[in-house]
Amino acid sequence: MMKLQFQFQFQEIPIGGHFEFRGRRYKKLALSMASDEDRNGTIFLAQTEVGPDPIPRIDPIALSARPPASNGNPQPTG
Repeated sequence: MMKLQFQFQFQEIPIGGHFEFRGRRYKKLALSMASDEDRNGTIFLAQTEVGPDPIPRIDPIALSARPPASNGNPQPTG
């Protein structure tokens, strides 16, 4: 089964955002510059099509707002 991959332009990524290009994961550093996981800098044209970040980010604020998982033991009250 073919995996559906959404593409978007480099200019649409916010600075600090991650994306994938030609099988490597990058972090956008400036309007036209990004670095890969080996910290090699690369210049990107604004219209270059890139893919979404292959590693989903976990929002620590959203995690802290969730109630703790219940392990089935009653909590002491009082």
